[in-house]
Amino acid sequence: DYAASEIKRRAHNTPVNFGFIGGSMAANVQAVSYILEHWWPAIKEFSPDSKLFLAGSVSNNELLQQLTFFDENIVKLGFVDDLADFYRQIDVALNPVVVAGGLNFKSVEAVFYGKHLLTNPLGQKCLGESFPCEVIESPKQLTDVVGQIEANAHADLNKRRKLQQLAIKQFGNRQACRDIVSHLNFVA
Repeated sequence: DYAASEIKRRAHNTPVNFGFIGGSMAANVQAVSYILEHWWPAIKEFSPDSKLFLAGSVSNNELLQQLTFFDENIVKLGFVDDLADFYRQIDVALNPVVVAGGLNFKSVEAVFYGKHLLTNPLGQKCLGESFPCEVIESPKQLTDVVGQIEANAHADLNKRRKLQQLAIKQFGNRQACRDIVSHLNFVA
C-alpha cells in the first residue's frame, strides 16, 4: 500500500509520457527491446512529442544504449532514488512480458501509483485475468488507448482512480491480511 498515491489530472494539451523501470536482467532488456521495436514507433508516429523514460540499471545496458542513442525523446534515468520521482514523470507504464517469471511487482506498483499499465497477453497472464491493465496486441490498439488517454482528462482521471482501487483491492495489505486470516481459519 506504500505506493498508493493521490492521482492528479493530466495537464491539458500535453503529450502522454511513458515509462519502463527495471534492473539490467535479460528479461528486462528483452522487454525494452520489444517496446522499442513494436510499440515505440507507433507511439512516436501518433504523438511525436511523447517521451519514454527508462529507469533502473536496464537503461545502462549497452544494447539499449545503442538502440536509443539517436532518439532524443527517450530519457535514460539510470537508478532512481525514489520511485515516486519516476512515476511523477510518466502517465503510462509500459511493461510487456517476454519471459514469464511470476507476478510482476512493478506492474502492480505502476497501477498503485495511478498510472495506466500497458502490457501484452503474457504480461496479463502473469498478473491474473482480473488485474486492471490494457492488453496490447497491435500498434493500432496501442494508439487507440493513447488517444483515449489524451482525449478527455476528466474521464482519464476517473479511470485511473478506478484502476488504482481495483489494484488495491486485489493486492493491497488489507486483502493480503484477509487472505492470511482466511487460510489460518481453514487450517485450524
